[in-house]
Amino acid sequence: MKKHIYAIAIMVSFGFFSCQSDEIQNDMDLEEYVDGHQVVYSDLRFDPVSVNFADQNARIQTDLPYNVVLHSATYITAPESNEMGRTVFFSDRGNKQLDFDFSPVAKLNGIPDISYYVDRLRPASTLNVDQTDAAIESAATTWKNAKCSDFDLYRVADVPVPIGIVAANFGFPSAAGYIADVNHAGWMPASFFGFLAPGGENFILGVTFTFLLIDGEGNTIDTNNDGKLDVALREIYYNNNFTWGIGSSFDVETVALHEMGHGLSQAHFGSAFRKANFGIQFNPRAVMNATYSGVQRDLAGTDLAGHCSIWGNWPNN
Repeated sequence: MKKHIYAIAIMVSFGFFSCQSDEIQNDMDLEEYVDGHQVVYSDLRFDPVSVNFADQNARIQTDLPYNVVLHSATYITAPESNEMGRTVFFSDRGNKQLDFDFSPVAKLNGIPDISYYVDRLRPASTLNVDQTDAAIESAATTWKNAKCSDFDLYRVADVPVPIGIVAANFGFPSAAGYIADVNHAGWMPASFFGFLAPGGENFILGVTFTFLLIDGEGNTIDTNNDGKLDVALREIYYNNNFTWGIGSSFDVETVALHEMGHGLSQAHFGSAFRKANFGIQFNPRAVMNATYSGVQRDLAGTDLAGHCSIWGNWPNN
């Protein structure tokens, strides 16, 4: 049995902010979300977070040689909004480098296995916590069972308080620290999503925040020399402004499967165009499309291809 450990982060204030969104310029413009997927750059910068290693009783064991900094946020949108999912970058470190991933050399949990956490204290208002928990767990299992990867994806035990560095920054009582590599931090009120894009509270279904590791000089690092900046952790939040369901409406498992894909370093994928009768259509349809398109609980071939390209050689990346 693994010894599950987590770290407590000592936070320096981030500050509040806003950012701008961009638009598709005309109805037939195509956007690629593979290597050069469209992003929004924010002028906002965040102070680093100092992280210490601790056991489950929060007893500090040793200082880690890294700090972490909030680097980007990627969100998925509701289809009827006619808005496209985007990635917002809060840092231009690494010359606005778009490639970043976990490093087996610099994992905060001290092992190459990938940990995830599911917050049970911020449930959706339209479902009970056991329903949302089971849906997120099923989504995690789908990624774990992808045949090409050989990493262990394991769940960290519950902690008695809500979690989230980003949530804590916006005044929501939260454990502001490292709990797991990928953290499903629960359902947040609409106002939480407004800073990502104007009116974002009305069209953003879920968002994944990426924190990068930085050294003592404030520079991003690449400890395994794979050409990608090293990820410290990710936090996922869901928008409680929507009607969430199981197998209908906005299906929790479908959106969690998408966000867990971001948690495991996948970007948005697929060519998109606006339909004449309103809405956005993707080709090919995949879990990692930037806009929700109905219940989709099975990984498409493109989803698996992306996953395999990232995790096929782990931990020998």
